[in-house]
Amino acid sequence: FDQTCAHKIFKLLDSGKGWIDQVKTMEIMKKMGLKESLVKEIAIDADVNMDGHITMQEFSLLLAKAHLL
Repeated sequence: FDQTCAHKIFKLLDSGKGWIDQVKTMEIMKKMGLKESLVKEIAIDADVNMDGHITMQEFSLLLAKAHLL
């Protein structure tokens, strides 16, 4: 799993606040053609502390899990 790639993707999605908005991320995933049920599952899994924000640490963990699948 490439952390550099994870950081680059995160920076594209981050609006400079140090986190990604969970709702915005879900909207992007839906536009990419993912089913809503899968999008919800991913978003819930990504936001470990359930604050509505996905931090770099949470994002990196999500990508690492996806890489293992």
